[in-house]
Amino acid sequence: MATATRARPKLNMTYTTNPNLNGFDKKATKLVKDTLKMGWVAKRGKKSHMVLQAPDGKTMATVQPNLEAARLYDQAAAPIEAWRSKNSVEVKEEDGKFICGLCGHETDNRMSMLGHTTSRHSEPRVCPVCKRKLSTPSAYGQHLKTHRDILNPPPEPEPEPEPEPAVEEQAVESISTEIEVIEADEIAKRRAKYASMSTSKLVEEMLKMSELLGEAASRLSHYEEKNKLIDEVLKM
Repeated sequence: MATATRARPKLNMTYTTNPNLNGFDKKATKLVKDTLKMGWVAKRGKKSHMVLQAPDGKTMATVQPNLEAARLYDQAAAPIEAWRSKNSVEVKEEDGKFICGLCGHETDNRMSMLGHTTSRHSEPRVCPVCKRKLSTPSAYGQHLKTHRDILNPPPEPEPEPEPEPAVEEQAVESISTEIEVIEADEIAKRRAKYASMSTSKLVEEMLKMSELLGEAASRLSHYEEKNKLIDEVLKM
């Protein structure tokens, strides 16, 4: 059988009346939905196929996500059609009366005949949740509603997307990264430069740096004194 090539969707661990059909083509989707209308239930298998269970709790069918090939469609639909034929009783209509094709029971009411065929000649429908047996489709449908939370749970909310960082934050982060790269490159260059110097040359370089630092400190002190004098003049 063909298998799906898309990412596997989340599995339905229990039977449901609203299975996940993501990844199923049109023919497979229609087959599953039409089968569910007959009272079947479904769950997603581990290999992305759909497992269907008939109301009798015994008949099973497997539907692959891709049923474009006629052979695959016929293979999936065969047990469904067999169950439909087994559970449908031929009813004859003569002179305004409805006659059961199996036992010859007669009635002049179509709904009465429907009740006769489903209660007398159809296998009981078995609840997939609690295994209770029900004799008619209407009773079966009403009973399934009592398990609505299990068979048709509400969809899980999709996770909210993570907020993107503001443009300003991205710019600051980019600039900080560039500064770190420049500083690391400059340190590496100086380290290589000093490593190649002789001891006397390195001492000479350190003395120059010391003189530059002293000159910078002197200028800073001069600017501070000048600013203090300006502040005193402004207060006068």
